[in-house]
Amino acid sequence: MTEEQKNREKERRRQYMQNRRIQPISYEVPLPPASYKGAEESDQNQQCAQQLRESIVEMENNQGMGAGEAS
Repeated sequence: MTEEQKNREKERRRQYMQNRRIQPISYEVPLPPASYKGAEESDQNQQCAQQLRESIVEMENNQGMGAGEAS
């Protein structure tokens, strides 16, 4: 192989490797727009929390009855 062929091959490999290079990933996560429904969402959150508490109590009661029947 002549010097010119070697240089061409080297340049071709360099180009290939450069094209394969992975682009850096951006870890910046865009934040959702600020909500202006603060009071309404607060009421909704309280309702959800109440429903969650009720369902947890109901589950615990059901588990308690199941354990009582088993023994």
